Amino acid sequence: MKKALIIMLLFIILGSFSYVYIGKANINNKLEAHLKDKGYKDSEVRSTEVNHSFMAVVLSYNKWNIKVVFNDEPNALYNYNYKKGSISQGGISGFTEDNVYRHGEPEPVYK
Repeated sequence: MKKALIIMLLFIILGSFSYVYIGKANINNKLEAHLKDKGYKDSEVRSTEVNHSFMAVVLSYNKWNIKVVFNDEPNALYNYNYKKGSISQGGISGFTEDNVYRHGEPEPVYK
């Protein structure tokens, strides 16, 4: 009985890690395609980060959160969401030198 419980627990843990790992790779590919569709080159993107939260599911938030930093706005963080198979921009934080966020979708955002 103990062995079956341990095996089942290991299976759940391994399955969870696999789900997140494969999901991150899939969403990274979709993010790259989304940014290319918007006209961006790989050289314009400084960094991307995809995160998953199981707790977000419990709290009714988006379980996938994507952060993008562009080279020309290193102090601005663009947040994207992955929901129902598509990527969308969810918000912007940080600052730019002239208070213009050039990568806002569908157009630049002025603050």
